[in-house]
Amino acid sequence: MLALGIASLLLTQVQSKTIPPIDWNNLPYQNKVKEMADGWRSKYHLPGVWCAFIKDGKVVACVATGVKNVETAAPALVTDYLGVGSVSKVITDTMIAELVARGVISFETTVAEVFPELAKTYPDSPVLRASLRQLVTHTAGLTKDVVFDVSNKADGIAWRYDKVRNALASPSTVRPGTRFEYNNWDPVMATAMVERAIQAKATEYGASYEDWLSGSLGKAIGLSNPKMLDYSKDPGKEEVQPHYIEPNGSSVLEAVTMVPNHRLRRESDVYATGGSCRVTLTDLCSFVLSTITNAAGLPANEYRETISATGLPSDPTSSAGWAVDANGWLHHSGSTGRGEYCLVCVNPEAKRATILYVNCGYTPGTGVRNNSGMSPLLNDFHHLEVNAH
Repeated sequence: MLALGIASLLLTQVQSKTIPPIDWNNLPYQNKVKEMADGWRSKYHLPGVWCAFIKDGKVVACVATGVKNVETAAPALVTDYLGVGSVSKVITDTMIAELVARGVISFETTVAEVFPELAKTYPDSPVLRASLRQLVTHTAGLTKDVVFDVSNKADGIAWRYDKVRNALASPSTVRPGTRFEYNNWDPVMATAMVERAIQAKATEYGASYEDWLSGSLGKAIGLSNPKMLDYSKDPGKEEVQPHYIEPNGSSVLEAVTMVPNHRLRRESDVYATGGSCRVTLTDLCSFVLSTITNAAGLPANEYRETISATGLPSDPTSSAGWAVDANGWLHHSGSTGRGEYCLVCVNPEAKRATILYVNCGYTPGTGVRNNSGMSPLLNDFHHLEVNAH
């Protein structure tokens, strides 16, 4: 009872702010931004565009235009669930920062301290010395050569634990803190560490990442009703569908059969906290507002770490997973690998943010399905991001 009382007290202390209600039907730049998004959709042959802008700590536009499915012509809506891919990393790491602030675990806790049984089995692995901070900043020693088991487990906790085991067993790791290597597995392992730590405490947050996302932690960072993205299931007809662009410029539904081993890869990502969130554009706005205003009420030093570079100087990353540039902007992009792309850019000092989501990854004029072809649109968007307001 005492532990529960302390957890409740910590929750009350940390959640000291809230995001003011947003009048989604009365946003000052709505029409202007819709016209701009329609222009992008026409220029780049996109089926749908979802975008939002935040100025002075307020949402000034939240727009969905076009269709989510070219075959049914179902319209794009700001309440559609968007597969935001690796943008899930900053959502995951922000929840981890909340748990650090609430005393569940420290950023300096190491893999060996949390998993002593694995330390005995793999005593020579350099990753044992990796800290939670190094995992969330992609400096824990994992490299792109680390091979992970893609088999499924009955639940996310077991699946993520296996990824820790895979990393410790791999010879393709380096000494933690020596280099930055962005990857999908660091946030998975970080989550596994926190899940293990939380099992030893009486808390109200739930035992798993899935619990945190849909419970009080998710709501603390602005998520009203997020969902997991299950890659083993195709989107329904009225859900946002991935597309690609034919050489003639027409939008075509992406098909699972077009990508070799696509189904296997999708199933392996069901419990990947690096890219498994589905959130609405309105919730993504609320999450960004939470980041800008510290609405969850993190103590000042913990909050500063979530929006400032704490990783290696060669590629600075915050403890919430944001890439931090020299101008004070935080960036993260995400792709589901199926033809959906999300970009979030945040400037906490200026209280500004921009969000872009499209349901089509493509190379213009070729029909090749990848994200590098989004560069013309992203250049337009970046120019607007830097010069807007």
